[in-house]
Amino acid sequence: MPLIWSALPDDRPNPLPKLQTLFEILSQRSFKRGTFTLASGKTSTYYMDGRLTTLSADGAKIIGELLFEHLGPLKLDAVGEMTMGADPIVTAVTVESRQGQPIDGFLVRKEAMGTWHQETGGRQP
Repeated sequence: MPLIWSALPDDRPNPLPKLQTLFEILSQRSFKRGTFTLASGKTSTYYMDGRLTTLSADGAKIIGELLFEHLGPLKLDAVGEMTMGADPIVTAVTVESRQGQPIDGFLVRKEAMGTWHQETGGRQP
């Protein structure tokens, strides 16, 4: 397991049932078999598009629950990531955090654009 999981208290809920549910959603929505040309130009006989899961109601809910259950004990001020792929994940965690200590979200862009600073969101840099 990732290092952050081992640094958390042992009294948190068993994640296995929710991880199994997430695996089922990923299998149904995001995993595809066929012939795909990847961005690298190489071909693959399978493709995983996680956005199809993170942008679904069921996928976002279970991801938010899992991440908040494991991040909540850390008493974070905010949670964030590079914008685009992470947007629904950050949102899912911030919504789920309302069950305990609310956590704001933020997104980081490659560069500032218009009224968007490089880092933007519910917390101030």
